[in-house]
Amino acid sequence: MIVDAPPYDLVALFADQDAKYLFDALIERGQERGCLRPIRWRSLRDPRRDAFVQHPTESLAPFLRSPDVRFFITWDEAGSGTHVDAPQAEADVRAELARAGVEADRILAVAFVPELEALFRPVWKRVVELLAELRERTAPAQSLILQLARELEPSVPQDFDQALALTPKEMLGGALRALQHRPSAAIYEKLGQQVSISEMKRSQAAARVAATLQQWFPPA
Repeated sequence: MIVDAPPYDLVALFADQDAKYLFDALIERGQERGCLRPIRWRSLRDPRRDAFVQHPTESLAPFLRSPDVRFFITWDEAGSGTHVDAPQAEADVRAELARAGVEADRILAVAFVPELEALFRPVWKRVVELLAELRERTAPAQSLILQLARELEPSVPQDFDQALALTPKEMLGGALRALQHRPSAAIYEKLGQQVSISEMKRSQAAARVAATLQQWFPPA
């Protein structure tokens, strides 16, 4: 369960409320479904947004001396302000925590490439269906979603699959706009509660998160 007071099995640090609400739902579901053993964990959002990756220990300082806590740290590659690729940025985060005394096997650092919304690519059809169900409407056509995404951001590719791969945040924005949804972190929470976790794990980043959490907190 998510708790405010120690002890903690896990401390998770997110760049924004969208990621926080999504993973709050996913990790709690993992425990409810028996994929993870029950854990006490703290969920944090860094006010510096993605730029926190340059100095992650600032927000984690109160927790770094706890010898058994695991750390799950995520951010978007886009917007982080780093000048290195995602694997190097992840290595840099692990190195900074190591200098603060955290063993490597207690750190999971994940940069979403290009953004968090890339996790939805394997479950995109279901994501759009769920968004439509929330508005009690039929799912919009892909062509309309792409059109509205390109109106929001002209650099979105004209090819749908390419747009979904390279500009997933804008594509989700197009779907929300098509259904007259107001963007909010609560939508990410709803998606985290209902999308297929097993399907989402076709995303490399989601698979890595799931595998590490299961290694850390295997079911009884």
